[in-house]
Order: sequence, then C-alpha cells, then structure tokens
Amino acid sequence: MVRDRVDALVPGDTLLFTERQRVVELAREHRLPGIYSLRAYTEAGGLMSYSARITKQFRRAAEVIQ
Repeated sequence: MVRDRVDALVPGDTLLFTERQRVVELAREHRLPGIYSLRAYTEAGGLMSYSARITKQFRRAAEVIQ
C-alpha cells in the first residue's frame, strides 16, 4: 500500500481480524488513516470504525427470536 501510495486503509471484512493489532500498527507507522468495519480495530488503536458492537447485535437478535 505504501509503494502504491494509497490514501487510506479501509478493510471491509474479517480476514485480517486476528492480525488487527499489526494492521493498526502498520497503518500508523506509514501514516495511513484507517476506517475499520469492526470496533475491535479502534480498540487496538485504529482511527475509527463504523460498526455497532457485535455483542449488542447478538443480544438484539436473541430478543427478536424470543
């Protein structure tokens, strides 16, 4: 991404989830703003996320099923 001079990092799936700390560190190291699809990335130090908490989604799903 640095070689290709991208403007930002916006991973949209969970493929990199287990490596989220490293992804966030690399983005910061190379001064790439990161907008992530999961809150866990921001908890690891990422710039921002645009998702709801997964635990709240599961609780809401359980309420709907009852």
